[in-house]
Amino acid sequence: MIIREADIDADRATLIDFLRENLTSQSDEKRFDWLYRSNPYGEARAWIAFDEGKGSVIGVAAAFPRLVRVSSQDLLCWNLGDFAIKKGYRSLGPALLLQRACLAQVNEGEIPFFYDHPSDRMMAIYERIGIPATGRVVRFAKLVGIDLKVAQFLQYGPLAQGVSALGNLLLAVKDRKRAVHKGLTISLCTGRFGEDFSHLDEKVSGHFKIYGRRTTQYLNWRYGDNPLQEYTILTVRHDAELLAYAIFSQIGQTAVLVDLFGHPQPDIIAFLLAALVEGLRQRGILTLSAPALESSPFNSFLKQAGFFVRESSSFIVYTQKNGPLDGVVTEAGNWFLTHGDRDI
Repeated sequence: MIIREADIDADRATLIDFLRENLTSQSDEKRFDWLYRSNPYGEARAWIAFDEGKGSVIGVAAAFPRLVRVSSQDLLCWNLGDFAIKKGYRSLGPALLLQRACLAQVNEGEIPFFYDHPSDRMMAIYERIGIPATGRVVRFAKLVGIDLKVAQFLQYGPLAQGVSALGNLLLAVKDRKRAVHKGLTISLCTGRFGEDFSHLDEKVSGHFKIYGRRTTQYLNWRYGDNPLQEYTILTVRHDAELLAYAIFSQIGQTAVLVDLFGHPQPDIIAFLLAALVEGLRQRGILTLSAPALESSPFNSFLKQAGFFVRESSSFIVYTQKNGPLDGVVTEAGNWFLTHGDRDI
């Protein structure tokens, strides 16, 4: 077995086909060109594992550039993703070799650090290498409508509809009481992200020790140009000044709060979350999930808005041991991280 770095152009078809067969059915030319080539911070890097005897690809790992602000300094790091091993080769051997190819770039000083959201199986590889979890990403969840819960107990249509309507009304009243308006306005962001999003990113940067930059250019690529998923952006403003925003996606009657960003003031975020929930309720959404790092500073706002903690998964940050960033980027409490920061 050998590992070599992929040529993003020459190996394009190989990577697309392998990922479609072994990781995601969404792997196609549009996804590849967007994710691997169009990133505003540079092209992705990838490594391919080969079975020399059979002359076939048995594994792939990729790294996507991400601009992260660390203590007022912008650093270009990697967001790892697209890690896949062919069925029949899913022992630790091939996975360890691929992972060590990524680790080598940090150990040799080519990049300052990378972060990853590994699956349980991938976490076992990190543990084998001796890299512990940096933190936990928890899924916060909120009941937006009670229709499904009512249907579990009441089979009679009209009665179930009446109970659901009353329950949804009570939920709506409770959510409205949590929000304080104070001249704030809510609106949908349609079209491209404007420069005011970059201005907001800079204004609030001092509130977060470590976070992925949310510039206009990045947001337009990550959400506006994304060929895999449509997103809705809800903004809160005061006298036309952008103060915060929420980005969400929806599938059926379920929505995911992908990003929540802005001035970390309780009245602003409470108003935004209340408007978001009310808008989702009008769309017929029944549940809203909000994955975030366990120690993220906005989590208190989610709890106050009626979100509850559900399952969790690992979050990894790797940098040179005893290097200048060790103990900084490897401290989960320093990070502001939402679902939108994870691999695609």
